[in-house]
Amino acid sequence: MSEDLIKALINNDEFNKKIASIVYEKIRNDVILNKFDDIYKILNELTKSVQKNTDHIILIWEKMDQTDKTINNIIQSIKDNTNAIKEMQNEVRTLNITTQKHTEAIESLQKNIDSHTKAIETMQKTLEKHSEIIETHTKAIETMQKTLEKHSEIIETHTKAIETMQKTLEKHSEIIETHTKAIETMQKTLEKHSEIIETHTKAIETMQKTLEKHSEIIETHTKAIETMQKTLEKHSEIIETHTKAIEEQSKAIEKLQNAIFRLSTEIGAFTNRAGKGLEKSIMNIYREALKLHGIDPSNVKHGKIKDTLGIIDKDKEFEVDFYETDDYVYVFEVKNYADEGVLEQMRNRIKLFSALYKKPIKFYIISNFIEKSVKEEAEKEAAIIITSHVVEDEA
Repeated sequence: MSEDLIKALINNDEFNKKIASIVYEKIRNDVILNKFDDIYKILNELTKSVQKNTDHIILIWEKMDQTDKTINNIIQSIKDNTNAIKEMQNEVRTLNITTQKHTEAIESLQKNIDSHTKAIETMQKTLEKHSEIIETHTKAIETMQKTLEKHSEIIETHTKAIETMQKTLEKHSEIIETHTKAIETMQKTLEKHSEIIETHTKAIETMQKTLEKHSEIIETHTKAIETMQKTLEKHSEIIETHTKAIEEQSKAIEKLQNAIFRLSTEIGAFTNRAGKGLEKSIMNIYREALKLHGIDPSNVKHGKIKDTLGIIDKDKEFEVDFYETDDYVYVFEVKNYADEGVLEQMRNRIKLFSALYKKPIKFYIISNFIEKSVKEEAEKEAAIIITSHVVEDEA
């Protein structure tokens, strides 16, 4: 990741320009400071040279002053020692020689002084030029100091910007790392997709071949369908003839259904008086249906229960079909035709068994026929209905 980031920064022209600008300013400042150091060194050397010349001139003046003192002493000796003139003449001769030498020495010294004077004048001119140059340098230095102050502000701004960029780059690195992981995951997914697509391609090729075969089969089917359509047209004609016959038969069936309904009603009326033999027969008919509800008809007992508590009619006995378990009391009302009367019987038996047994009651109505309104009312009161026919109520 770091190598990729470095390569990306190297290839970034804007980033390179900013770095070059910063480096250039630093190098330029270093060069200017080095030049100032060189100038200061030259000025120091020049100052030392001028100082040496000045010291040398002072020594010469001191020697000339000593010579003047000696000459004064000689003159004073001549005035004071008139008696020693002759001797002094010899000495004067000697002194003349010495004076000649001194004169030559003074002339030589004068030449040196003149040379030094010219050198000093030259140095003064040079110093004047140096002063001008130094003044120019001073102005340049002041300008550069202001520029450096601006550069310092800019560099500080750049530093803050670089710190911000570094933080941003760190965030970018984290994001790029996350993207890398996501890309790796997607690459794996794409590889799986490629495998799946390759499988799909093979499947599609197989399906294309299958479709070609299907096209051939469909063409065969089309021909067969055309043949069947012609056959169906013939069948339609035959069915139309059959329809007319069925309509006639439907009318006859409707008359038969009415007769059966009347017969069922008559049987229902008879069942109310038929006795327990018929009830056992009906229970046996619906044996399998009862088993689906978890009831074994052979366990159902037929007997009488007495209203000792006066729930319905005190001390009255009611004939019932039931059997008891640890959890429930199962009570059955068996009818061939169940009408509104069965609802009253159901309610009375539920009240009586609930009072006497103190257990939950499950009530069943088992019938060949039951009126629709009776069935709906009984189911609202939690009764379970087992029947073969639901008779629509008469309008």
